[in-house]
Amino acid sequence: MKPRTVHHLASHPPTEEEITSWIGHKATDEFGKNVGKVEDVYRVGSSLEWLLIRHRRSHHFLAPVKNAVGGDGTVFLPYTAEMIESAPEVQPGRTAEEEILAAAAEHYKV
Repeated sequence: MKPRTVHHLASHPPTEEEITSWIGHKATDEFGKNVGKVEDVYRVGSSLEWLLIRHRRSHHFLAPVKNAVGGDGTVFLPYTAEMIESAPEVQPGRTAEEEILAAAAEHYKV
């Protein structure tokens, strides 16, 4: 199965307003497989860098905002479901600690 091409949806990098509007949208992997829902956005320094994804089994994972594409109520993540679902788990409602952010960055190689 080949990844979907979504380049036409991303004519410009998303603004902070667009990124925060993704909260509540379905999150899919690069093949269009549902991996959960965007529940929050985390800021690192002065920019929004991480999406908090609530997996259908109530686990919460981080996914990078970088290269994510939003449209039609869906956020497409350029990773496989296996990679997203094996990311470091995060407790919702808490500030992501530096060690979790570092582990997520290492996991996604960003």
